[in-house]
Amino acid sequence: MTAGTLREKIRFQSRTNENDGYGNTKAEWTTAYDCRADLLWLRGGESVLAGRLEGVKTAVFTIRDCVDARAVTSEYRVVNLRTDEVFNVRSVNSATKRGYIDILAETGVADG
Repeated sequence: MTAGTLREKIRFQSRTNENDGYGNTKAEWTTAYDCRADLLWLRGGESVLAGRLEGVKTAVFTIRDCVDARAVTSEYRVVNLRTDEVFNVRSVNSATKRGYIDILAETGVADG
């Protein structure tokens, strides 16, 4: 994979709970880090096709392996900074190519 294939600029965000000063907690998304990624939309499979009927789109983001990337879990979300689409991270796996990580994510589902 070459640097030219990492066309998307994405932002990883994690949810933090903050005190509102009245004893309540308020959940907010805070930026963990930004990076470049390759975006692959999934097209086949029964769950992908069923998701299309519900308006859910499934994608795989391939990013370079680094300390920040290894900290990403399914509790994070991804924001595509080019299109402003928000994705929930479903799983994080080592990519088939050495030095990269695959992030399986969905958009069109409940935020969080």
